[in-house]
Amino acid sequence: MLVFIILLLIDLYTCTLPGQEYSIWLRPLQMQVLFLWIYQKKRPFIDNFLLFCPLFLTSIFEHIFYSTGFVNENILLMLLFLKNIFFIIILYRNLNVKPKISKRLYRWIFNYFIAALIFCYFVVGNDNWLYFVGATLSAAVLFFISLRATNVGYFRQLYLGYALIVLAMIFGKILQFDPRWFIEAITRISLNFGHLLFVAGLAKIKLISEQANISEPQTVKKQ
Repeated sequence: MLVFIILLLIDLYTCTLPGQEYSIWLRPLQMQVLFLWIYQKKRPFIDNFLLFCPLFLTSIFEHIFYSTGFVNENILLMLLFLKNIFFIIILYRNLNVKPKISKRLYRWIFNYFIAALIFCYFVVGNDNWLYFVGATLSAAVLFFISLRATNVGYFRQLYLGYALIVLAMIFGKILQFDPRWFIEAITRISLNFGHLLFVAGLAKIKLISEQANISEPQTVKKQ
């Protein structure tokens, strides 16, 4: 974790310095350091492999994005698609109870996907239909996170983490037209802390404590 934070601080410093080529290699390294932090030998190989794949795809995405920009836009989008598919697989495998088919479930799915598509349209327009595929997969990730709402702590951590990842993607798009240092810094902070919270949640490492709501009735133990 200390190495991850140090790399992030160096990363944020390089955002203020133009022409720092070594940051192109430094940024993908952060995701590999994050994987080493969440890696556990006692965890089944398939679980570690599924956690490694999206982080590795993120590293490839970052190297291509910061070295060529949006020249290879469709390749970048395909990497995001694969990454979200791995997230969906992990979330589905971690469900304690599989959802039952019902009208309420279909309505819930419909609301998520419509909201994601509308949001995508207002952010990126309709220049590339692949963005709407990405929005659909992001909605699926949020939907599967919601199915784990029985554990409030993990739910908050996963939801906040993925919301920060989406925010990083939005600011990454803005960065294409406005490369000022603070926009890049917001992108880097959102991307790194988003992956930290979300992937740690997938690995069942709780970083956000689950505190009781003071408005809820509390039980008093008899002495």
